Amino acid sequence: NYGSSGTSDEFVTVRPNVTTWRNINLANIASKASDVAKKHGLTNAISHLMKNSEWGAVAYLTQSKYGNKNLYNNPYVEGDGYAAFVTGMVGYYEDEAGNYSATKVGKTYYKDGSVDIDFGGGAEYSYYPYNHQIGYNGSTTQNIYGIYDLAGGSIEYVAAYLKGADSQYEGSLGDAYERYEYTSYSENVFGDAVYETSNSDFSSDSWNGNHSYFPFSNLPISNFPCLARGGPVGGGSISGIFSFNSETGDADEQSSFRPVIVQE
Repeated sequence: NYGSSGTSDEFVTVRPNVTTWRNINLANIASKASDVAKKHGLTNAISHLMKNSEWGAVAYLTQSKYGNKNLYNNPYVEGDGYAAFVTGMVGYYEDEAGNYSATKVGKTYYKDGSVDIDFGGGAEYSYYPYNHQIGYNGSTTQNIYGIYDLAGGSIEYVAAYLKGADSQYEGSLGDAYERYEYTSYSENVFGDAVYETSNSDFSSDSWNGNHSYFPFSNLPISNFPCLARGGPVGGGSISGIFSFNSETGDADEQSSFRPVIVQE
């Protein structure tokens, strides 16, 4: 959940209608993701932080005729500011931007799990949970059996970084499992829905108008060598499944992660 530090007694669960785990750095993320299978008693299985290639595979299937080409993002925030990004929610339309910075003056909760929020001045928005007919739009398969929250909600770290950028987290990823390395944006790495979906590494021209900000290192001024996917809760159309962003790897209030479980 928000503000968690990644201590030894904390472990990952994947559930709807809970606050996403943020404010945890990439070293702890890699460790926690690797512990998921063991912590939940899954035999003959291993777990890891989602690789960028795995994200790309899901993104392509979602965009295909077999998936949900019009995936809704998750713009829902419970409380003011960055207090609680809640899993499994969608807005009333596909690219709705979350009002995380606006003060909420009233809320109405309904038995079907939907929520109406009054932001004052006539601005009232409706939000729907994962098991609502409208909420299915947030699933990669447009039904309850798909993957949720790939767009909007929290930005999600993946196991990818810019090689040689002097990142303190490079070793953490390498120790946990096979590293996923980039040497530059233009090295023509295909299959992960980065190079082949965007025309620039610092703009919003990835497919569907999503973010395209590739990791970079400009030491000693700045260093953003780690890669995150999806977009922020307030991003609207830029926060889609083809969005990628440069991050430091440090703990922050918008970034989370997604574990992957593989049967051995």
